[in-house]
Amino acid sequence: MLGLIQRIGHDFGISVIVTSHLLGELERVSDQVVVLDGGRLLRASRTGDFLDATGALLVEVLGDNAQERMLVGLAAAGVSAGPRGSMLTVDATAAEPGAPDVHDLIRDTAGDLGLGLVRLQADHRRIEDVFADAGGPR
Repeated sequence: MLGLIQRIGHDFGISVIVTSHLLGELERVSDQVVVLDGGRLLRASRTGDFLDATGALLVEVLGDNAQERMLVGLAAAGVSAGPRGSMLTVDATAAEPGAPDVHDLIRDTAGDLGLGLVRLQADHRRIEDVFADAGGPR
């Protein structure tokens, strides 16, 4: 159904209004998003504007006590990080001028600790974050 909605919009230039709680699915097929909560407009803009990069990196590592060890290793390297589900979120914006690239520090820290670096990607906002910014759904 979402594929059909996307095709109608892109191939035929017809706007389609969809209401759904499946916000992640709508991110993939929508060009514009209007977020309402209890009849109150929270935000309306292009979908891409919702999904801006946060300046953080998501890191997934494997190994014994991988998250804890990686957090300690990154802290020792002067990199701010915290747990986020099964991954870590690393602040990539806090690097001082002349400091090694945070991507390299993450790679080297994982290697030094004998951890498998599974994923290293930019963290992007989601449409659901609009509700968190507004104090959560009511």
